[in-house]
Amino acid sequence: IRERTKMTGKNQIGSSHDKAKTEVKNEAGGKNTMNTMNAGNNNNAEKLGQQQQQQLPTGQRPPVNAQQYVDHTYTDYAIVEEDDLRLLDQNSSLLPNPTSSKEASAREKLKGMSCTYGPMKKNAGGVVQPFPGKLLEVLDRSDLDDIIDWMPHGRSFIVKKPKLFTTNVLPRFFKQTKFLSFTRQLNLWGFKRITRGVDAGAYYHELFLRGRPYLAMRMRRQKIKGTGMKLTPNPDGEPDFYNDWPVMPPLNERRALPPLPPLPAERLGVQVGGPIDQASENMLNALQQQAAEKQQQAAQAQGGMMASGMGGVPATSMDQVSENM
Repeated sequence: IRERTKMTGKNQIGSSHDKAKTEVKNEAGGKNTMNTMNAGNNNNAEKLGQQQQQQLPTGQRPPVNAQQYVDHTYTDYAIVEEDDLRLLDQNSSLLPNPTSSKEASAREKLKGMSCTYGPMKKNAGGVVQPFPGKLLEVLDRSDLDDIIDWMPHGRSFIVKKPKLFTTNVLPRFFKQTKFLSFTRQLNLWGFKRITRGVDAGAYYHELFLRGRPYLAMRMRRQKIKGTGMKLTPNPDGEPDFYNDWPVMPPLNERRALPPLPPLPAERLGVQVGGPIDQASENMLNALQQQAAEKQQQAAQAQGGMMASGMGGVPATSMDQVSENM
């Protein structure tokens, strides 16, 4: 009886183990079956989404992690003369016929751009000179060309000395104290940065050209500060102003320079005429003296050429040189 009881117990234990193994196998098999079904459903959903996306028109398809590059499309608006640009605003019927299809196309584009400031702007709302006008004024000053200046072709400009520009130019003309605020304004006004080549670090805008203030009056400030996506640089699309576009003529006759606007006393934290302000004034006076010397040398060279060609005395007088200084 004892042996028969032991054998029965062993058989029951063996049956329990076999039943447990069977349940484990069934459970694993069920999980595998569910995973296979889920994977199939996911594949079907992806295929269905792709089919639905292909059925949508091209302009309505959702973006698929596409990078947005900087658009360097460039139109040469300098082909429209400054006098013709005024007529375009005042009385376009008096305009002469365009000399080329490019000029005709540029005129049509300019007709759709109203002036945002300047004498052609009506009801300017008290805004006398927005950012582009102030920037043109700074670039026209020969006493600041060691800090900020046009590139040789006159279609872009560069800040040569950012630190000096931040401390001695920004607070005088733009009422700003940070270089980052200046670059933010450039972006809002549509300027684009060149990232390689001779002009690396320079900024340009197709309406912002040397000696063409009426074109700059058509520039517009973006109302929205951004789309939330940073554009990827596009060096291959950047314009080559040295080979592909005509050079803007230099400003040969620069007007007499008015005094520099004073540095705001509230920014310096000292009274006007204090040690910090005086040091800045000394530095800028030195720059003005250098600019005056350059003008005097150019005047003497021009006078020497006239004297050698006409047998007379130089036409440039010392009064004119002192006036430029």
